[in-house]
Amino acid sequence: MKGIILEHKKNGVQVMDKEGYFCFVKGHINCRIGDEIEIQKKQFKRGSAPGI
Repeated sequence: MKGIILEHKKNGVQVMDKEGYFCFVKGHINCRIGDEIEIQKKQFKRGSAPGI
């Protein structure tokens, strides 16, 4: 599954996946905002938009 990095957090990044879901992914802190990354389903937990 692929996603776009939206925001950097302390231990990982906030990502929006191809289905439009927002999720937190551990790691990938060396990537830039806007980069597309490959993530595995077990790596993230789906949630709502940040700040909502």
